[in-house]
Amino acid sequence: MEHKNIREDPSWVFEYDETSPSCLRWKNPKSKHLIGKVAGTYNKKQGSWHVSFRGKPEVVKRVVWEMFHGKPCKTDSVVIEFGGTKPLIDYLTFYKGSEKNWFIRYMESGDWNKIFFYEGGHLYYLYSYWSGANLQIKGNSVGDRVEGHKDKDGYLRIASNCLRTAYRIHRIVYELHFGKIPEDFEVDHINGDVEDNRIENLRAVTRAVNARNMKKSATNKTGVCGVCRRGNQYTACWTEDKRNHTKSFSIEKYGEDKAFELACKTREEKISTLNSLYKEDCYTTDHGKRQ
Repeated sequence: MEHKNIREDPSWVFEYDETSPSCLRWKNPKSKHLIGKVAGTYNKKQGSWHVSFRGKPEVVKRVVWEMFHGKPCKTDSVVIEFGGTKPLIDYLTFYKGSEKNWFIRYMESGDWNKIFFYEGGHLYYLYSYWSGANLQIKGNSVGDRVEGHKDKDGYLRIASNCLRTAYRIHRIVYELHFGKIPEDFEVDHINGDVEDNRIENLRAVTRAVNARNMKKSATNKTGVCGVCRRGNQYTACWTEDKRNHTKSFSIEKYGEDKAFELACKTREEKISTLNSLYKEDCYTTDHGKRQ
């Protein structure tokens, strides 16, 4: 490797020595009394060795890599595998900067099979990925489980500073198995547990069908889904032919208990009638029962 200034050639300045804690010893330093001594200092906070070279601090693992393979670009990463801190050349792996943003590219294009593998209701990373301005910060490693973050609705999402969109994990799991979700379809958690992303608990349905497997609303005060009290009456509510329908029973006329009973019975009868029409897309037995 040629250098305009021989002092910029790491092989002239340093000697690679695996017995050195930093793997480097001074060969031709500015001060002759340093010859043969350990080159570099260990930064506990960053967990890496640094050495003064070319008039500025350099990460030793990048210097070692350059001695054997040539100088990496600023956006390239040199990583010590196996979780070590000693920059042994046999433990160093190189990642080209132009290839490290694969995570962002594949996430935005929805190529999930190039990023994750599925096992037991969870996603795992196929490869390591980086973030940060120069892609120098290692995010996740090969085989790490995708934990996700809960959104306001309780769904687990994958989100980071390097992504413009947050992606719901249950949708990724479904598409890994069955391909793109049809337009105007949603992925429903059959048992109602939005953190249970096992593929057998997921199905693609329309918004209307998804609504037939809903939990009981947090604002429900009667304890029965589709039955509410409005003023001095109990009202049964249901949706038919994409239109909302209601039937009310006066408390003054029937009394508190009877009016509530009639509203509940009306709601139950309407759901039974609708289920005979919807067949496999009927209201689930858990509809309106889970909190």
